[in-house]
Amino acid sequence: MDIHPPLGKTESLKEFFTHILIVTVGILIALSLEGVRESWREHVAVSEARESFREELKLNREQLAKDQQNVRQVDAQLDQIISAMPQLARSPAALEKRVLELQPGFYFFRTTSWESAMSSGALAHMNRKELDGFVDAYLGVKNYQMASQGAFPEWAAVETYFQSHHSYSSAEEAEGEQKLRTLKMGLQVMQHLGEEMSAGIEEAVGKS
Repeated sequence: MDIHPPLGKTESLKEFFTHILIVTVGILIALSLEGVRESWREHVAVSEARESFREELKLNREQLAKDQQNVRQVDAQLDQIISAMPQLARSPAALEKRVLELQPGFYFFRTTSWESAMSSGALAHMNRKELDGFVDAYLGVKNYQMASQGAFPEWAAVETYFQSHHSYSSAEEAEGEQKLRTLKMGLQVMQHLGEEMSAGIEEAVGKS
């Protein structure tokens, strides 16, 4: 906003100070309006970020439910294979078939809205308590993704190992069982972190 002093020649000290006062008031009004406009921009940015977080976290919650169901199923299958390992090892083809039936989902989770808000600076204007809730929710997403990424090579190692064996010595059977147990441990970590992720999302967005 441009501020223009009154036109014309000042004839007295009183007129001079009147002009100064008018200019000062004009500047204060301009600064006030600019502050209001900036506050409104911040309010809009926070509102948009909040809505984006909610929608993104709801999608992640849906994906998590599917992934956790899949993880529990594979975990139960692992228990059955490990329990029957002495018998299955005598029939490598049957063991391989059971192992190849293990199909963890390794679902994808979104963090685009969070990353965009960090880049735009919108987080700096959000209420601290509300922000902490979203931080916890997205930290849960990150931790779960890391656990999923860690379990993936363990699953690949299991598939590769049992596909490459057509018979098993006692040592090879024990090694195969250890690989199955390592994968099972990775899935159990995912189940635990999935519960934390679900609770964090619930806290941030509620049941809506």
